[in-house]
Amino acid sequence: MYLLYGGNYNEFYVRDCSKKIKASVRMKGNAGKHICGNIIYGYKADPEDKSHWIIDEEAAAVVRRIYQLCIEGNGPFQISKILKEEKVECPSYYLSKQGRGTCQNNVDAARRYNWQMGTVANILGRPEYLGHTVNFRHKTISYKSKKSRKTAPEEWVIFENTQEPIIDKETWDLVQKLRQTVRRTDTIGVANPLTGLVYCADCGAKMRNKRAVGKPLKSDPSKRGKMQDRYVCSTYANADSSLNTACSDHGIGTDALRTLILDAIRYASKSAMEDEEGFREKVLAEHTSQRKESAKALEAKLSRDKKRCGELDDLIQSLYESNFSGKISDKRFKMMSEKYEQEQAELEQAIAQGEQELAAYQESEVNVDQFLKLIRRYTEFNELTTPMMNQFVDKVIVHQAEKIDGERVQEVEIYLNYIGKIDIPQQILTPEEQAEEEKLKEKRRKSREAALRCYYKKKREREAKAQSA
Repeated sequence: MYLLYGGNYNEFYVRDCSKKIKASVRMKGNAGKHICGNIIYGYKADPEDKSHWIIDEEAAAVVRRIYQLCIEGNGPFQISKILKEEKVECPSYYLSKQGRGTCQNNVDAARRYNWQMGTVANILGRPEYLGHTVNFRHKTISYKSKKSRKTAPEEWVIFENTQEPIIDKETWDLVQKLRQTVRRTDTIGVANPLTGLVYCADCGAKMRNKRAVGKPLKSDPSKRGKMQDRYVCSTYANADSSLNTACSDHGIGTDALRTLILDAIRYASKSAMEDEEGFREKVLAEHTSQRKESAKALEAKLSRDKKRCGELDDLIQSLYESNFSGKISDKRFKMMSEKYEQEQAELEQAIAQGEQELAAYQESEVNVDQFLKLIRRYTEFNELTTPMMNQFVDKVIVHQAEKIDGERVQEVEIYLNYIGKIDIPQQILTPEEQAEEEKLKEKRRKSREAALRCYYKKKREREAKAQSA
């Protein structure tokens, strides 16, 4: 009995000590103090105040380089590979060399440049580089175990501007946006930087990049034709065409998109540099108009969804009553109620998303000064690079193509960061340019007619061959 009592007493003592320590750590964390003993890569302890972090310039330069590589279109794996090739010391070795970190006793000097993909991803997602203090990232399972688990971001306690930032807010937001979309390498070994920026105008889904290596040429089988590189609606591509006709099979070539985006950036930059005040007034007026139109359309859709949601409540209630009175069978009741409940769940999700979008539209603001600051970083706009695309483009909306007077016409909306949608005015052609445009139209018309003649000729040959067989 004595041993049992003593064992329980010791356990109570450990539990009470654990509660006191947790309460102390919780109090310190809620006061905005760093509760982690290990300072993250890029910072070091202030000699005058150990609880305050200051920038470690050597490591901070590497952190900034990692964020820039991400903006240039590289993922964590590609960034880790680049840092290995550049022989940059990995955080565990760098910190242990200074007597810091958790790997001081087991770091392998032979693998000093062994950057891991997870390490890079962790650096790209830490709000501390904005100058914030982030507490309660982990919590212990029990005082009986030293194991801990990660907490959800909603449980974190963040105190802003507690130390000097390494990364500015614009760079951080851009990197987080880029990392929301997976960019996979394919036939040419390079991911398309437009992936995640192109949306279908009809269904709102992100458009999928499709690449196909050109077929071998008949004249020279060792050579291949032009590679096909275009964006198509992902909703249509994912659907089973025999059962589901969601959206439509429309798309646009990547080269055409890049040309349109470059023209939009050139036009916006030229307008801003020639007349800053006039450009500012125009952007603000257009943004206000666009916001009103978008908010009006969203409100109308929300109203329809809420009305239908209420109708479904009445229908489900009516089903219950009909089933109870025996008017419909249990099997029919189950089938119809499941259908209505599924539709209602989808509507509730759409309503929640719509309300968020509406709030975002109402709170959205343009930032012409930030756009002007961005265009001053570039001296020329002759080529659309990946960093330019990521820094300038917010989204691109592609509409279904139409035929007008035999010509294929397609509307493409381009939204730039900080200023919104850009509408390029139609260029007035000179007589010489008009004549050249007419020649091109005639050439395209003849090409279409030749393609049709070839198609019908082959069709007749197939039909004749089938009849003779």
